[in-house]
Amino acid sequence: MMSSRQFTRIAFIAGLILAYYLGYLRGSGILTEMQLRALLVFIAAYFLIATEVRQENVVTLSAIVMIWLLGIMEPRDMVRYVDIQTLGILFGMMVVVGALQEAGFYDYLGYRIRSSLGGRPDASFWVIMFLTYLLSAFLPNITAVMFTVPLLFSTCRMYGENPPFMLAAMVMAANSGGFATLVGDPPNMMIASRTGFTFRDFMLNTFPISAISMIGGIFFLKFVYRRFVREGETVSWISNEEVEEEFQIKDRRFFYLSLTAFLASMIAFTISDKLGLTPAEVALFTAVFLMAVGGEKMSRILENVQWDILLFVASIFVVVGALEYTGLLQLISSAILPLLEVNPRLSISLILWIAALGSAVIPNIPFAAVMTPLLAGITPRLSPDVSNALWWSLATGLALGGNFTPISAAPNVVALSIAERYGVRMSFKEFVRMALPPALVAVATANLYLVAAY
Repeated sequence: MMSSRQFTRIAFIAGLILAYYLGYLRGSGILTEMQLRALLVFIAAYFLIATEVRQENVVTLSAIVMIWLLGIMEPRDMVRYVDIQTLGILFGMMVVVGALQEAGFYDYLGYRIRSSLGGRPDASFWVIMFLTYLLSAFLPNITAVMFTVPLLFSTCRMYGENPPFMLAAMVMAANSGGFATLVGDPPNMMIASRTGFTFRDFMLNTFPISAISMIGGIFFLKFVYRRFVREGETVSWISNEEVEEEFQIKDRRFFYLSLTAFLASMIAFTISDKLGLTPAEVALFTAVFLMAVGGEKMSRILENVQWDILLFVASIFVVVGALEYTGLLQLISSAILPLLEVNPRLSISLILWIAALGSAVIPNIPFAAVMTPLLAGITPRLSPDVSNALWWSLATGLALGGNFTPISAAPNVVALSIAERYGVRMSFKEFVRMALPPALVAVATANLYLVAAY
């Protein structure tokens, strides 16, 4: 295992090489002064988050201060890059999910799943994982993760174990399910606004890709990390008396109120376009309704809202927004896109891997905000079939690239933050070690399908 001294030496040498190369780019006029400053702040922030030298919010807020002090962006410009829609969905569903948790819904549902499956932990976990996939297809995948992670840990508590690989599997299920339909993932909504693709178009094209890639990636994860799974074994139960006493509904009024609000939000998410509402408005309206009629319990639920997640997601948007504001992301993408005109068939794979690897470094929502207008500028010069295939490749890469690191996609951040509340903490390095191999398999599986189908 690499010692801290060896790691410091490698980081120092890499820093010198990077500084020399960036200096060359600046001197040759390829990068402007502001682009260089924004890139250095981003690299420093990403390095500190990845190595966990400082807590994530400390790093991102410090990066924002540096962006201001270095004259890269003014505060009024920073606000424009904060995605209020994502934050609205997060906050609203934190309130809804907190209400369900306060009502004991997750414990009760976990108990019912356990009872119906005869106490087999592996079967229970796979049921929860596929539930995550299906919910992510028809709800914003952030919402699905906020629903199923507490359910996973309630089930784990019943079995007296806590398999860490299931967090990686659940994130993969959420990101895969998210791009199966138009409503599951914000990048899909961005693509639809550019192309006019309908809900049905996504169902016919991305749903099979998402299902195949998820099955390939998760079965690889299960095979590689099979030592974490007790296959075919029935784990001894907590005594039936303890289970029935602990996992019974205590407040039926609040239980049914919370469940009704959640189900109503699910329906509203699915038909939000017909209602003329955004997903964020649906989530916030549901939260306001619960706060109005939920009684005294709601004050405790609001205290438990994970404000640190909201702060981190908002601040990472600003840090990445600096790259877009200075034109650096457009510069990088514009240099790559002309390659698409060389071989249209090869371009399907190229777009897929550019989107996947780009989303591994830059959160997929801001990366999608840059890639969609650039791809929209080149697709009119291609045949309709190839053009559509490139859009489906982009949607696939943006979603599956979100599996690579814990900060590549919002569901990752949310899932790991909720896990910490249950006493399970996965570091940046542990997550990458667990998730990267199956994520690469999932992208490769999707690549084979895309080339064969289009």
